[in-house]
Amino acid sequence: MSGYDLYVFILCLIVFVVLTGLSAIMITTIVRLTLKLITTGVEDDTIKEEYLKTQNKTRKCKGIDYILSLLLCLILCVVFAFSLWVGFSENSFSENIPTLKVVNSASMSKKHEKNTYLIQNNLNDHIQTFDLIFTYKAPGEFELELYDVVVYEVDDTLIVHRIVGIEEPNSTHPEERWFLCQGDAVENPDRFPVRYSQIKGIYRGQRIPFVGSFITFMQSPAGWLCILLVIATFVLTPVMEKVIETAKRTRYLIICPQEESAISENFVEDLKFPFDSFSSRRDKRDFNQKLADSNDNVKNRYDTVMDTVRRIAEARVIEGKKQRTYKSGNLPIVRLNFRGKTLNAYLGLNPSDYVDSKYIYTDVSDVKTHANYPMRIKLSSDRQARWTCELLTELCAKNGIVLLDEPQETQVEVAENSFAYLKDKRDNRTFKERLKASSDVVKNRYQTITELLYRVNGVRVIDAKRTETFKKGNTPIAKLTIKGKTLNAYLGLNPSDYVDSKYIYTDVSGVKIHANYPMRVKISSDRQARWTCELITEIVNKRGLALLEKPIIVDKKEFSFIDLKKKKSKTFKSRLRLSPIAKERYDEIKKTLSKIDGIRRIDGKFNVTYKLKSKPIVKFAIRGKTLNAYLGLNPKNYEKTKYIFTDVSSVKKYQNYGMRVKVSSSRQVKWTIELITAIISG
Repeated sequence: MSGYDLYVFILCLIVFVVLTGLSAIMITTIVRLTLKLITTGVEDDTIKEEYLKTQNKTRKCKGIDYILSLLLCLILCVVFAFSLWVGFSENSFSENIPTLKVVNSASMSKKHEKNTYLIQNNLNDHIQTFDLIFTYKAPGEFELELYDVVVYEVDDTLIVHRIVGIEEPNSTHPEERWFLCQGDAVENPDRFPVRYSQIKGIYRGQRIPFVGSFITFMQSPAGWLCILLVIATFVLTPVMEKVIETAKRTRYLIICPQEESAISENFVEDLKFPFDSFSSRRDKRDFNQKLADSNDNVKNRYDTVMDTVRRIAEARVIEGKKQRTYKSGNLPIVRLNFRGKTLNAYLGLNPSDYVDSKYIYTDVSDVKTHANYPMRIKLSSDRQARWTCELLTELCAKNGIVLLDEPQETQVEVAENSFAYLKDKRDNRTFKERLKASSDVVKNRYQTITELLYRVNGVRVIDAKRTETFKKGNTPIAKLTIKGKTLNAYLGLNPSDYVDSKYIYTDVSGVKIHANYPMRVKISSDRQARWTCELITEIVNKRGLALLEKPIIVDKKEFSFIDLKKKKSKTFKSRLRLSPIAKERYDEIKKTLSKIDGIRRIDGKFNVTYKLKSKPIVKFAIRGKTLNAYLGLNPKNYEKTKYIFTDVSSVKKYQNYGMRVKVSSSRQVKWTIELITAIISG
């Protein structure tokens, strides 16, 4: 797209947006005024007249209107797509398939009086402006003849002119012919001769007059925007019509309540949105209703298949709304449902095993819902029903399932598809409630493990709703929870260190909430409880912790989000008062800042910011009990320096203070002052 085309496109886009906005405002205003006239009774007489007309108007007329509108929109889209195809394909030429090109020049539109060769050779294949011509790939260099109309390229522009002279190879151009071209309506030939490499196509006299003007318009940005307006009009018109018609019907029932029952169904149907019929046509019947409404042939085929299914030992059926699923234990056997009016059977067999067999089926293994029943058989004939029974017999033989001599009643289960059902099944009990309701075996294992944990010197316990966590300071030791009816221990060990050990565990390091406790041990036996105690002892040894001779009584801390909220609500000043060391370091840095001329201090709730006019200098905050300084420097400039810092420039609120220094020592205080001096001097 050239610069001019881009300019035209942007201009048209601006005009389109403005016109769309004005049209939307105007249409909304008109609809509101119309609704106001209807509700206030001004249009009562008109509404009565329209009602009388609708008594004789059929739904067929209404449907024809929508079909014609849809057809018009479809034609415009096809023409638009055709114009785009013409524009994109005009530079590609083929020997057999014509390439369409729009002629935008009048140089071939008539015979110029001085071009006597046109009259002498009776050449009448002229091309008018905006004709759509059919061109083909140019023949060989020495196959081109005098007076052929060719398409050649000059400065990325395709020109359609006639060959009026051919200069054979000579000393000037020993290996190629030169062609002199001229337009029929032009007095003089083209200024420069045309080489064969420039000739792209040849015109053989086929053209469609004046169609090119419409295609040229459709290829322009203005044409694109017109298509968008037409589609928008097609979508919005039925919506506005429905709103107005609904208001008219409501008003008619108010002014003529005695005729409510006399309103024809046509009037009511006309109020429906044109696409509402699709939703009303949707088949909402369940499996039993479809089976009851089906013909005798379908019912007989269903009975044929069911005679075989009921002979399967320990078969059970799961009744869903749209289907019936049959299993033997957990082995998938067959699933029956209706598609349209046809009964379909989905079998638990591998379709690839029956590629060259006599059976006619469809492989639906790619469909997630049919992954366990990948072979679909359309029971459209009695033969297909017999084949289904044969395949069911093969399935039972492959899996060692016994077929009984006589059909028997199958165990019926109802497929639960309700979220309310899932909600009711969800176990919302706390850890304490689950432990209390668990068996004595689980309680004994829990007691064995906790007795060891309570022997860890300085251990603290955090009671949450679903878990019980044990720590020493910030060192993770173990987390206990109950999943189902089984006690689980999440240990603060690296699972990769125990790959070839005797311990049976699961690596849950990929789960974010278990990042600090990545080794999960399912305590499903007394041996697992002993192994858990051994692993806890290893944690104590690796972390340099001490074990007391007897368990101690630990005050359990109840975990609560309210406590977190209270902690978070502490201001910068209150946190500073609770951290004497942090206050001392802050005061030392503040002395340096107070000596800077023009420095200003901004006190926030959780931080204190220093700026020099509008230049960011430093922002102080306390995380935990440690003072942190966020400096207005680019962290990348200090990557290989002595300073220890964290790059927080990717955090939105620290974009202007991208270097975080944790002021945890007197050396960090000294470095922070040096960096502040660098900001001021820089």
